[in-house]
Amino acid sequence: MEPPKWIDITTGIQESTPVWPGDPAPIITLLASHEAGDDYQLSEAFFGLHTGTHIDAPLHFIPESKDISMLSTEKMLGTVRVLDATDCKMITAEWLSNREIQQGERLIFKTLHYPLKNAVNYQAQFTALELTAARFLAGQHIQLVGIDGLSIAVSEYLREVHVALLMEEIIIVENLNLEEIEEGIFEMICLPIKISEAEAAPARVLLRKIP
Repeated sequence: MEPPKWIDITTGIQESTPVWPGDPAPIITLLASHEAGDDYQLSEAFFGLHTGTHIDAPLHFIPESKDISMLSTEKMLGTVRVLDATDCKMITAEWLSNREIQQGERLIFKTLHYPLKNAVNYQAQFTALELTAARFLAGQHIQLVGIDGLSIAVSEYLREVHVALLMEEIIIVENLNLEEIEEGIFEMICLPIKISEAEAAPARVLLRKIP
């Protein structure tokens, strides 16, 4: 029997990729092309480091803390559990307490409660962690948390949730594409671009189901 195939759950970067309100929209410019008679193709890209699937480093909210190049790659490689949160409006400590969260797990939350095609209205209600959930996960020494929305945190506690997680150096992965992923246990490859002194970076994330 062939092993399960790797599934790419990365939200790619293109000019239509939704961004958090106020962040720069991606611009990709072709500088040279075969069609124009050039011997090679060359492009340049302009986008914020929180565009598409990306990882937040502690420096995002905590001064003089680790940047993206300093993060532990061990925390981003290994077993991860996907939890289906499509039935709740807000992920709380109470909701998590019924999921038998284990010390040191990696967790990804599937919500699907976000506007894939209309980022302008993103500050409307969306499913993410509220503060009790972030503190609960920090207490469990979770290695990594991921979500399919543009933010791991509800808008009411945007900074507080990030700080609670990042103070414990929990890896935060945002804007995943989980539409084809069901709840379960997976192997994960999740690595950001190595950018010195950056508070975040785009990442490529792959999952493979564990039978």
